[in-house]
Amino acid sequence: MLKTVSPLLATVLDHDRETSYLDAMASGRYQPELLFPQQAAIVERIREHPALLWKAANVAEHLSKSKTRT
Repeated sequence: MLKTVSPLLATVLDHDRETSYLDAMASGRYQPELLFPQQAAIVERIREHPALLWKAANVAEHLSKSKTRT
C-alpha cells in the first residue's frame, strides 16, 4: 500500500517547501505560496487566515524587540 501511496504523498509533502515556509514564518514572514506554489486557489483561501497572520506578526514583533535589546 505504501508503494502505491508514496508518489501521491511526494506531491503533497515536499519537505523543501515546508522548510522554506517554516524558515519564513520563523523570521516573521507569512508566505503560504511557499507551501503551494502551483495552487493559487489554496493560497488565496489561506492568505488571510487569522491564526497564521497573528503568528507571523507575533514572531516579527518578538524579533524586533529582541534586536532592540542587544
